[in-house]
Amino acid sequence: GMEAVEHRRVLGGVRLVVNENRSIVDAVNAAARASSGEVLIVVSDDFGCPDGWDRALAEVLGDRRDVAVLVHDGIEGRIMTLPILGRALFETLGYVYHPAYVSMFCDDDLTHTAAAMGRLVDARHLVFPHRHFSVGSSAPDATYARQNSNAAWWHGWRVLEKRRANGFGLGARTLAVRAKEVEVDVRYFVRIYGSRVKRLLIRRA
Repeated sequence: GMEAVEHRRVLGGVRLVVNENRSIVDAVNAAARASSGEVLIVVSDDFGCPDGWDRALAEVLGDRRDVAVLVHDGIEGRIMTLPILGRALFETLGYVYHPAYVSMFCDDDLTHTAAAMGRLVDARHLVFPHRHFSVGSSAPDATYARQNSNAAWWHGWRVLEKRRANGFGLGARTLAVRAKEVEVDVRYFVRIYGSRVKRLLIRRA
């Protein structure tokens, strides 16, 4: 489950938490719950940090802990591929990545949610290079394959579009919003199951 199964102290007072995770979303959220700092920074193994990044972030944040910081990833700089959240915003949201996601689009959601709340700070003058396989900066592996699978992409698309319909939880679920959610579900099921149904019909014919 979501309970940490092992805790041990390592050098420098860093706590290593080993957890049973379904995906990066579970892992990041479990790590955030175990954290105690005023600022949460999610750094994956394919990211780099610029010189003086800690002082630069401190300048961007000032005393605010109710914001998220959008830095540039060296690729598009469009979304928070490297999440940076103040403790107060994390506590308001209750997560770093919305738990409905598996992997794909979770960073889009975080970016749009923070923006919709008026809590997104644009600090794209800071570049934290994302050495992602898609830009030839690292080799594809099993973890990349799982996180970037077709199933994960369509699942993420479905969750994002349904959450976008009601302003990422900030709007009312009006009839128009519900109709949009149904439209998203129909597109999702046709995309995921349409080819299977077609194959079944062809076999039966």
